Amino acid sequence: MPQVIWAQQKSNSVDGNLKSKVFSFLSKLHDDDTTPGLHIEPMTHAADPRARTGRVDEFWRAVLFRLDPPRGEVTYVYTGVWPHDEAIEVARTRVLRVNPVNGVNEILEVDAEAVASGVDEVVERARQIADAQEKAAAATAQGLVVTPVLERKGYTLRGLVEELGFNVADAEELMAAPDDAALTAFVDRFTNGWQELAVIALLEGKPIDGILAEIHGEMADPEALEVVGEDVEVEAGDAVAAAATSDASEPVDDTAADEPGDTVGAADVAADTPVAQPEPFENEDERILRGFEHPAARRQFKYVDGQDELRRVIEAEDFGAWTVFLHPDQQHYVERNYAGTFRLTGGAGTGKTVILLHRARRLALDNPQARIVLTTYTRTLATMLSRDLQRLDPKLPLAAELGDAGIYVAGVDQLVAEVRRRWPREFNAASERVLGSSADGRRPSGASTEQWEATARRFESELGERLASAAFLEEEYLDIVLRERIASREEYLRASRLGSGTRLGRRQRVAVWDAIEQFRLSQKIDRQVAFAELAAIAAATLEGLGGMADHVLVDEGQDLIAPQWQFLRALAVPGPNDLFIAEDAHQRIYGRPVRMARVGIDLRGRSRRLKLNYRTTQETLDFALRALEGEEWVTGEGSREDVSGYLSARRGPEPRLVEAAGAQVDTVLRVVREWIDEGVAPSTVAVLARSRRDAQNIATMLGDQGIAARFVTPADEPQAGALTTMTMHQSKGHEFSRVLLYDISEGRFPVPLRRDATEAIAQEHRMHEAALLYVAATRARDELVVTFEGGVSGVLGVRRNSSDARTHRVA
Repeated sequence: MPQVIWAQQKSNSVDGNLKSKVFSFLSKLHDDDTTPGLHIEPMTHAADPRARTGRVDEFWRAVLFRLDPPRGEVTYVYTGVWPHDEAIEVARTRVLRVNPVNGVNEILEVDAEAVASGVDEVVERARQIADAQEKAAAATAQGLVVTPVLERKGYTLRGLVEELGFNVADAEELMAAPDDAALTAFVDRFTNGWQELAVIALLEGKPIDGILAEIHGEMADPEALEVVGEDVEVEAGDAVAAAATSDASEPVDDTAADEPGDTVGAADVAADTPVAQPEPFENEDERILRGFEHPAARRQFKYVDGQDELRRVIEAEDFGAWTVFLHPDQQHYVERNYAGTFRLTGGAGTGKTVILLHRARRLALDNPQARIVLTTYTRTLATMLSRDLQRLDPKLPLAAELGDAGIYVAGVDQLVAEVRRRWPREFNAASERVLGSSADGRRPSGASTEQWEATARRFESELGERLASAAFLEEEYLDIVLRERIASREEYLRASRLGSGTRLGRRQRVAVWDAIEQFRLSQKIDRQVAFAELAAIAAATLEGLGGMADHVLVDEGQDLIAPQWQFLRALAVPGPNDLFIAEDAHQRIYGRPVRMARVGIDLRGRSRRLKLNYRTTQETLDFALRALEGEEWVTGEGSREDVSGYLSARRGPEPRLVEAAGAQVDTVLRVVREWIDEGVAPSTVAVLARSRRDAQNIATMLGDQGIAARFVTPADEPQAGALTTMTMHQSKGHEFSRVLLYDISEGRFPVPLRRDATEAIAQEHRMHEAALLYVAATRARDELVVTFEGGVSGVLGVRRNSSDARTHRVA
């Protein structure tokens, strides 16, 4: 039975009725390549003798490469389908090989006659380099060119060819790129995975050895090592490198990272089986087959193991290539094992959620008996995770309830509710310890902010102006009282408030406790219990019962509060891979920073940051990041999360700022019609508004004008064929080709605060609104439009272009 490998080729997608035909062809090929009707035929005068074509139907032919290793099964590499005559030409002019410089598998288009003539590749490459250098030098001498961007960054054509592995023609074009925008175009143009990786690294200005390390799936910093007392723990596969570079008797510096806070100690890395030394290859086919295991090759080539896997690969073109092909950096975090908790940060679109989904799958396949929980901030986001997990692999073992083997997907509040439902006696006993009263019969309440405001007003004279704020009281309750499970005045007066940021004398503590006690009394009288209180009680419950999960994977961690983190820590049984956290401080639109060490989660030296954006164009990314400038963004370790260093592999138009002059709704209609007239599918367009009312009104208006539009709530799925309108808050987790942000006007965004708001409240409000704008803007894959009246919101940090009174761009 032959093996089949799918080679991702950007220029050859499969769609419509052809998809089922390709599925049938490859299924038959996988079963028996001698099946009548497949017509697997070699090429005459082909550049690569392994090239074959196969009959998909009377019109379409598949282009394949056949590998016949002396050890193992025959393997076919499927590269795409073309009309009959074109397929013959493609098969004759394509070569599957291991790049002689960097050792990564690649597919190249070559001149079949030149290959047949037997020209020595090394000699020919040297001649081409000399010709290209002479031509470039002549052009520079005559002043015909501006110094290209790669030359300004210190790269040379020889380095691109002889060290990275580009052919001379490609390297010559890369070296001619005048700026980063022109260089970015090569990311989409190149078809081989390693070429994409190299161009992105060139954009970042990495040194050649760093680029090669990235191509080979190696981390740039020594994150695999950490000294623990006298012992040094090393991840499997790093043992040889560690022995060559470090003396275990000496301290190992594990703090050298790409970014501040990007450190991983190997206290996080669990040891596996030592890496076996590869056996020598008997022929080139065996060498190519081994090359498919290379990290960069896995970005492009995928083994198809049976019909289920084949269907998943083919459908990836509908659901997104992320279901099959990952960046080596992403694959690294999917496959790596850690001795304990690990935290992954990164901006919007860097692939954190994708990593969580693939990691959950990997853990489930490695151990079918493992209890895996995949969770996030809201029920809506959890539903989206569950949907995408099914898209990734419909056969994954899903757990029926918390504590069962398999993957259990639910929002944090849902998990808390399940603990309360299944262990009511233990839960109510824990409530007495946490709140000083039973939660039996009390319903969950999400209106605690309003209750805190009422409490602050009631105790204003006792608290004084500085402390009589709902924000302060709620923060004190969450981060001190609930976290420390304080149930009495005496406990609160003795409690340490170190690091809280606000000093309190004894009299002030008494006043604060009186306010907190009043809040608890009001909740009790109303038969309510806040969601934060439920999380604190559930944490105490599980600490008595024991953890219910072997692995807990957390998405959108920045929006969780201290009691929820305590609950998740209690949910996971301490051990290898117990907690894997994905978060982005810049997307914190609900919660506030939580020092993880204070909730029992040790993240020291257990953190890495992703910087490459896979969704948003560089222009939109730069626009969104500008909203974050001027504020200090803090991670769960207490370190500052810088807004610099993020890079997109895609380019596009500058975001448009459109002044509506009192007619924003008409502007929305005009922009949407422009997109639809250009052929953009309405289902890939979204209008995002700050308020629910505006989003609903826009959907109604568009519908009245004959444009199918639907206002989407958290419980809804976007409707096929219809444009989506939703609030900016609801947009988290979604992405669209085109996005219009509605009414980002000065005085309306951010939403104005009350005049008596303290500076601390005002600052927190500004940060939440800036993060909200960042989240909403980065939902756009291809183009972003922002409408406003009068003046544009100062959050954007842009200025008007006087040459165009109605439409102007980011400065």
